[in-house]
Amino acid sequence: MTACCVVITRGLINGASPEATIPPALIVLFLFAGIGWIVGRIAASAVDESVRTQANAELEAYQQQQGDD
Repeated sequence: MTACCVVITRGLINGASPEATIPPALIVLFLFAGIGWIVGRIAASAVDESVRTQANAELEAYQQQQGDD
């Protein structure tokens, strides 16, 4: 959204018409939305793997503790 606002503001400052400003603004909007989606998926995958590893470690520790009793 910020990239879109920057392009629109640049167009207003340079005196460009809305017809000339909006298409590039929409292009950068969708471009950065796509990049954000990809980065978000990578981050979610990393967090999921970290949580899964931590949960497995705690489960194994709990099972060993129960086996020692």
